Amino acid sequence: MKRQPSTLAIASLFVCAALLSCCVNSLLGQNPQHELHENITAEQKSAVLEALRLHGTSGFYITPDIPPTKLLNAKQSCAVAAEDKLFALVDATTVEGPKNCLPITTRGIHIRNGWSGDSPGRHFLPYSGFLTGVPRSTTTHEVVVSGIGRSMAGSSMSQGALVGLLYHVHGVLRTTARAKMVAFGTGGSASGSVVSSEGAPATSGSTAGTNKLQSLGKVPLNILSTAISRDGRHVAYCTGTLSGPAVAVFVDGKTGARYDEVFELLFSSNGARLAHFARKGAKYFAVVDGAPAGPAYDAVFDETLTFSPLGDRLAYSARRARKKCVVSDGQEGSPYDALQGPVFSPDGKRMAYCGKKGSKAFVVIDGREDIALDMVFRKTIVFSPDSQRVAYVGQSKSNHFVMVDGQAGPVYDIIRNGCLRFSPDSKRVAYAASLGSKWRAVVDGQAGPEHEEIRVGSLMFSPDSKRVAYVARLGSKWMAVVDGQAGPEHEEIRVGSLVFSPDSKRLVYVARAGSKWLITANGQTGPGYDDIVGDSPVFSPTGNQLVYGAINELKVFAVADGQAGPEYDLSGSQASAVVMTRDGRHLAYPVKKNKFVYVVVDGQPGPAFDSIVGFPPGRLTFDPDGTLVYLATKENVLQRVLHAP
Repeated sequence: MKRQPSTLAIASLFVCAALLSCCVNSLLGQNPQHELHENITAEQKSAVLEALRLHGTSGFYITPDIPPTKLLNAKQSCAVAAEDKLFALVDATTVEGPKNCLPITTRGIHIRNGWSGDSPGRHFLPYSGFLTGVPRSTTTHEVVVSGIGRSMAGSSMSQGALVGLLYHVHGVLRTTARAKMVAFGTGGSASGSVVSSEGAPATSGSTAGTNKLQSLGKVPLNILSTAISRDGRHVAYCTGTLSGPAVAVFVDGKTGARYDEVFELLFSSNGARLAHFARKGAKYFAVVDGAPAGPAYDAVFDETLTFSPLGDRLAYSARRARKKCVVSDGQEGSPYDALQGPVFSPDGKRMAYCGKKGSKAFVVIDGREDIALDMVFRKTIVFSPDSQRVAYVGQSKSNHFVMVDGQAGPVYDIIRNGCLRFSPDSKRVAYAASLGSKWRAVVDGQAGPEHEEIRVGSLMFSPDSKRVAYVARLGSKWMAVVDGQAGPEHEEIRVGSLVFSPDSKRLVYVARAGSKWLITANGQTGPGYDDIVGDSPVFSPTGNQLVYGAINELKVFAVADGQAGPEYDLSGSQASAVVMTRDGRHLAYPVKKNKFVYVVVDGQPGPAFDSIVGFPPGRLTFDPDGTLVYLATKENVLQRVLHAP
């Protein structure tokens, strides 16, 4: 989307953050004055919208194709704030506009029910609350989302379709690599001491390991936007006021240049560099490490700013007059009418993007146009791990196919976004495609067995490149398919949980049976738990040990080769907050009690803060040596915390 000059009105980002609140606000017929509202990142917004677009069905509308009357009524009946933009709308009313509806927005999920169901009236569910539960259906025509029932009576969208859609969004938010949210709530003032499990100050002797606090300076109250590096060590934010145009950029508390507008703050994957877009007057440009990174343009495009994997190159899309171009390392590419991309190869030496001239679309690889097509599907361009090969999904007339190294593959009705994969040795290609109502995994051009659905993002190769696995649906049940053979049926299989052992002999994933989550390894299921910790399970580098984190009755613990470790109290936190070292020796999670927010490591509380920066708390990061890293604020001072076990 083209960036236009605008007045930004987000205030008091850090010191107001109540990041660990997972409550659901149910304000029946009231104005949402005390609700916790969250901003998700541009990357997350794009991922959620892409997921929603894969669920076209009756009674479901996706921006920008939401009928104006339904859009207006949904905003009014759900009290959607002006700055909260709709991604999609589920309409459960058969009359003129959706008085009973479910708008999915940039800040959470709104629900408006009639007064006959179990959850009547208006409800708002922030994404942090949405992540604490799993969408499920009931026998009374309801879909329950984190304890709130959504009546499907009168809707042309089925119960199963809504559960699948919400579960997909749940998985996308949970597994987004750079998942970050910023919460707007009320925070207290911490005393600066350690906090006990009851929320009262405790002695410093109760803290496990040692904490090193590095001050990054005062945090101003007029913060407009933020970014956190992937390793959790660096934070950038820009500040401004409603009355003045000047916007300043801060990195780890140090003031940078000032502009009329700043947006799209982006750290390189190693956290060493920061890029963003800026505006002075009517002109836009990219900035890297505080210096302009190319010419000025009439417009630049959101969600196109991209670092190469090593962080040594930068590319983005821009417009001058009516022509658009990709700018790489400050150099302009050829002009096009429309653009998608850019994408760097794993070694950072190559780049590809999609350009459109008139009615024809081209994938441009290293500055050269590939074959002309009617369409190239959004965000399907992938490089092989060795950076030598390129694949993408194209269309000519009504035919959909995968292009690999300039050659078109078999024709299908649909080729699923997010499923195009190269094998680790770069020799094989796999994707999910449909003919009629049936889906198949296509590997090296050969179609496998038919399924009712193949879950987006689940298709994967084993480390030795010889095996292929994915998640498929049969009726209402889900199963892992390995080398064309279906495993046991489950009520759910968690998105992104499939993992092969390093020797490629074992496939492990997280599945649900009733209300319990369990680990399944080579078709054999383990014990059930209330939840399995986020990124679990993981194998040791040798593959000899399988480790995951589990939760039962608000107790969290590591499980290594089936043996449970010490249990720690999870009260005041949530399952999605827990992080764990790869060997399972250390567990950490943030807790909010009374006015304090603090991080518990191996059962011992750390220093108390006003807020922990970043949400979900994947911003708690363990270094390879076991050091826990996170950012926090106390008395309006930003601090980097390094906890050595």
